[in-house]
Amino acid sequence: MVTPTPMSHRAGDITRLTGLSKPFVYKLISEGRIPAVRIGRSVSVLHVDLVAFLEAHRSAGNVTS
Repeated sequence: MVTPTPMSHRAGDITRLTGLSKPFVYKLISEGRIPAVRIGRSVSVLHVDLVAFLEAHRSAGNVTS
């Protein structure tokens, strides 16, 4: 069975999906680097915008610590 992809993600969802910290996700949103939608007090990122952000920051080479 295929699980449908959600249309949007909240900061906690993005943290679980990407491994980024929640404060860093909020920083990226506040800087406009990840577009977000605010409805009342809730802030969500559209799935297509999250994918576009990740694609734009994909590394072509190996990542080392």
